[in-house]
Amino acid sequence: MLDEMTSRAHILVRTYSHMFPDRPRYDELSEDEHKALIYAASQQL
Repeated sequence: MLDEMTSRAHILVRTYSHMFPDRPRYDELSEDEHKALIYAASQQL
């Protein structure tokens, strides 16, 4: 279970870095940006 959680977190961070390359990670996403990020990351599972 921990391996799966680690894998999902890695995908989420990688997707975030790809979608928002110059944006600091601590900046809050809008609701639409968050939904787009989750959707894009879920497509990689």
